[in-house]
Amino acid sequence: MATETEQIKQNVVNHLCWDGRVDASDIQVRVDGSRVTLSGTVPTHIAREAAMEAALYVDGVNSVANQITVAYPAKSSQPTNVALKHNVESTLKWNPVIKAEDIQAAVNQGVVTLTGSVDAFWKKVKAERLASQLNGVLQVDNKLAVEPLTDKPDAKIADDIKAALVRMGFLYVGKIDIQVKDGVVSLSGTVPDRVAYCTAYDAAKFTSGVTAVITNKLRIEK
Repeated sequence: MATETEQIKQNVVNHLCWDGRVDASDIQVRVDGSRVTLSGTVPTHIAREAAMEAALYVDGVNSVANQITVAYPAKSSQPTNVALKHNVESTLKWNPVIKAEDIQAAVNQGVVTLTGSVDAFWKKVKAERLASQLNGVLQVDNKLAVEPLTDKPDAKIADDIKAALVRMGFLYVGKIDIQVKDGVVSLSGTVPDRVAYCTAYDAAKFTSGVTAVITNKLRIEK
């Protein structure tokens, strides 16, 4: 009979193989208690992020150390720095919610660095996501500053997050501590599963006035 650790590992491997976004043939999985470490290679940055996301959704997994590297397929022609920079800038311009004129992109051997500013935290996340999905991107270094259009007191931001969770029927508001300092939201406490974890994160991410969200102290109950 498989031990709990062996079962978690097998479930993670099966979930990676199931996920159509991930080529798991070169991914290795190590499990220590409820912590999973992923290593190996994938061909794209978006596949690397998808592998971590898939592992996080497996029952019994509380955290994932993503040590996967991106290795561009040898038989493919990787876009030049100039071409990839153009593709990133064009993608940002085509998205109606991003003010591309406030964002600068630099590219060095597949590594995209975003600088400049956006007016909401979720737009910072969105810009990184857009860039990461492009062919030839191996890594995104997101240095965008978040500069909200209006000042909102930290206490008001915390209240807005709590109110949003209540409207969403979130059952674990009392188990989460929401601290806000200069627009930076820190979530701590416990939730029962990954869905609840992501719900709490999204409530903070989409709240106006938020400049960053820290979740390293928000735990999933085993």
